[in-house]
Amino acid sequence: TFFGYHLNLTDESAMVKYMRYLETKIRAQDNCGDTYEDGFFHLTSKHEEQKILDLLYEHFGTSHSDGAWGYLTSGGSESNRWGIENGVQSLNGGRVYFSSAAHYSVPKAVQLGPMANAKISAVIPHTVIETEKDSEKINVDSLINTVSKNWRENHEPAIILLTWGTTKTGALDDVKTITERLDELKIPHYIHLDAALYGGLGYGQILAPEIPTFKKFAVDSISVSMHKYFGSHEIKSAVIARKKPFAHSVDYIAMADSTTAGSRGLAPFSTYQRISEIFNRKAANDYNKNIEYFEKLLKTNNISYTRQGLSNIFVVNRPSDVICHKYQLSTFCLNGKNVAHIMIFPFHKRKYMQEIISDIK
Repeated sequence: TFFGYHLNLTDESAMVKYMRYLETKIRAQDNCGDTYEDGFFHLTSKHEEQKILDLLYEHFGTSHSDGAWGYLTSGGSESNRWGIENGVQSLNGGRVYFSSAAHYSVPKAVQLGPMANAKISAVIPHTVIETEKDSEKINVDSLINTVSKNWRENHEPAIILLTWGTTKTGALDDVKTITERLDELKIPHYIHLDAALYGGLGYGQILAPEIPTFKKFAVDSISVSMHKYFGSHEIKSAVIARKKPFAHSVDYIAMADSTTAGSRGLAPFSTYQRISEIFNRKAANDYNKNIEYFEKLLKTNNISYTRQGLSNIFVVNRPSDVICHKYQLSTFCLNGKNVAHIMIFPFHKRKYMQEIISDIK
């Protein structure tokens, strides 16, 4: 009866369960410093972290041999902050742009300056861009016009956070159009793509949001959550960058400090196994089978809803508190209406989908 948040609770395979057992044998691990550097501290799982990253590099259409870099973070909030920080560092300052539908971690991230080697104040200059009228997609014209004006008048490079699946409705920003227009205008920019949920979709899934790749979209970094569509038992995320970031060397750890968190750990074996299975061993209708069934139930029972494109998120009028507690529904205000969203994943059983529909009706 879990329907309200971004967690794929599909049962673990026997191999993942065995890997989790092996992980109980690990006494200590701290992957401090750069993912690809080693100091004199060897109680790490960096080799396994690199193997997980290799899966993600291939998934997003790049490779470490092509210069790609990344690390596993504590969650999407850290990944988004890293993307913003790296953009500011790369452009030596600038203004951050994000939509009003961006993840709630983003407004926090721009309040956490100052950062070394960048000409910024304690609060990073930023502008919130409106969304489209009937969608959580960022308004492309508003974004481009605002970025162009600031570049002409203030010579501010643009650090832009875009979203591939917004938190409340699963809307996809028009990344391709935005990058093409910025290139045409020759405005210096850095783009971080928050693909927390849909970045974790497996290969060959039908009627599903496409996988955002570096080859298709000219973005500089992408983040994806381990615990969302991948369904890993640990709350983690990964950030993948087109190229290795600049970082100061720290004598204490004898390597570069290129991450936000510094010390970090992970469940190395089960995470790798879980991601590998999601990518390569799922049926083509793993994503959409339950979604189609649930949408049919909504229509049959005359329950009004909205759905963005191929999203797995259905927005309905806010049910009673009893129902919201029973199914752990997230409630919020959207376009002036009190609503809740229902998120459908492969783990949902038909009898429980029927039950929530019956309760709402």
